[in-house]
Amino acid sequence: VSATGPDLAASATADEQGRFALTLPARVDPMTLELTASGQLGQVARLPVRVRLDEEPPRIIFDAQPPESTTTPDLGLSGRAEGAVALEHAGRPLALAADGRFVLQVALVPGDNRVDLQARDAAGNVADWGCSIRLDREPPVLDADRVTELATEGGRQVQVEIQAHDQSGITAVIPYQ
Repeated sequence: VSATGPDLAASATADEQGRFALTLPARVDPMTLELTASGQLGQVARLPVRVRLDEEPPRIIFDAQPPESTTTPDLGLSGRAEGAVALEHAGRPLALAADGRFVLQVALVPGDNRVDLQARDAAGNVADWGCSIRLDREPPVLDADRVTELATEGGRQVQVEIQAHDQSGITAVIPYQ
């Protein structure tokens, strides 16, 4: 079996089942090759083949954007890996439906949790996706409160100001009259 194309030529011997493999440099995209198979008695078959170089990685798309913070320790994520033939979470394979859909259950521990996915297509292109999701199950901590008496035309009022923060770093000052 031989292959010829723009500025290249290669040949290989087919095995007993007629299979062969050729490794050719991809000089142009797309590239048209002519495959020629010759039999032992001089028979010749020719087949033009158009080859495209696939350099586009698959895409990881979620049904809903994963949260930055949650109070749920068992987080369900779902979506699809467009063009992927394999998907991994933390180095472990995830089941992919024929249309690329996936479902992932992530067990979160208190604090920041890293979630990393890697999709691979048939050409070997890879797409990496990752985020950090904080499991925050602790109530806010009250830092300070201040009560101020106000004199108004309608009588006396009290203003209460509360300052709080939580594990995610959010700080709030809440005035109330």
